[in-house]
Amino acid sequence: FTSNKRNIMVISGKGEHGKGKIKLSIPVWIASSNLSSLIYFYSSAALKDGGDGAYYIRLRKKEIVS
Repeated sequence: FTSNKRNIMVISGKGEHGKGKIKLSIPVWIASSNLSSLIYFYSSAALKDGGDGAYYIRLRKKEIVS
């Protein structure tokens, strides 16, 4: 990470009948070993931000190695 920003909103869209491939794949990607160590928390977005067609993602704090 080169920035101190830790909050991300990913807009996936809902897809047909709420079963869009990207929407359903995001939790799988987050759970993957490559990403799970970087992500502190994720949830569906509030209705004003896209509801079920978007996700909030909070990244873990960057570890400082000295």
